[in-house]
Amino acid sequence: MICLILVINRILDILHPSMVKTYFKGYRTYLILSFPIIYGMCFIFFTPPVTFYSPFQSWFFDPFINNETDPLEYTNMPHTINNFTIVFVTCFLYLFLCIALYLKAKKASTSTSHRSHKSIFIQSTIMFMINLIASIIYVLMQFIPVPGWLIIVAQMTWQGGHGAPAIVYITLNRTIRSGILQLLQVKNSASSSNITPASNQTNSRLANISNTGETTDEKEY
Repeated sequence: MICLILVINRILDILHPSMVKTYFKGYRTYLILSFPIIYGMCFIFFTPPVTFYSPFQSWFFDPFINNETDPLEYTNMPHTINNFTIVFVTCFLYLFLCIALYLKAKKASTSTSHRSHKSIFIQSTIMFMINLIASIIYVLMQFIPVPGWLIIVAQMTWQGGHGAPAIVYITLNRTIRSGILQLLQVKNSASSSNITPASNQTNSRLANISNTGETTDEKEY
């Protein structure tokens, strides 16, 4: 659901920036992000649990996945509906985002605006593809036998869906990357600002001592 909120945010940011400021500003951001949390808690408490099966190194709803049992006996239908719904709705919204970016780029008078829209599209597409792969494979492997390598791919993409946004933002989002670098530079400059006056003061003292010594030597001579 967070991926779905992200693409909606991107679409509104391109088509109606004022709506982004209205619905994604201040406490409203926390209010919107509370919906995925509540949604996830409902799955935890009101749907069949998922168990980790170590021989396959992944999560399954059927605790007897390695035996010849009916896969529908332990199925989690809300999980299946959620995965397919999120995938298809997100796919439709990303298609809409591509069209909006294309139309926006045609009207853009500067190359900077075009690069910005292209960057947003790439960031969103990478995160969407990771979630798409994980969602589809996880549903399929609950009902039909799949190769072991495909299960590992599902597990890695599922983990990547949680950690990839941070890496994508740092590497591809110039605004966030500049903010991080600026934050590091502020700390470095603060440290150097505390040291520089002391060194300047020391140098000035040494210069005064040297000048005093030269004056004394001249008087003695």
